[in-house]
Amino acid sequence: MNLNGIWLAGALLAASSTAWAGQGEVCLAETQTTPAGVMKPFDDATVFRCKAAGSVTVSQLYATGWRVVSVFPQSSLDPTKPGVMTVLWTLVIEKA
Repeated sequence: MNLNGIWLAGALLAASSTAWAGQGEVCLAETQTTPAGVMKPFDDATVFRCKAAGSVTVSQLYATGWRVVSVFPQSSLDPTKPGVMTVLWTLVIEKA
């Protein structure tokens, strides 16, 4: 590969690695308290609070150009409340 080919390859690599950085954030639903071992799922009516997207449901996120990348529950047990679990549904979203 000659010097021009190396420069061209380097320029293409640099352009592709910085292309179109999107926007992402973490959104949280209201905390739920349930019996330990019972996780209440979220549904179409669940509202998530997002910094940039606002208070929205999953379908509202998609309608405004956001995409859900990951969904997971965060849970904790309070030693002062035996048999009770607190669950917080979390979304990671992105907008291209």
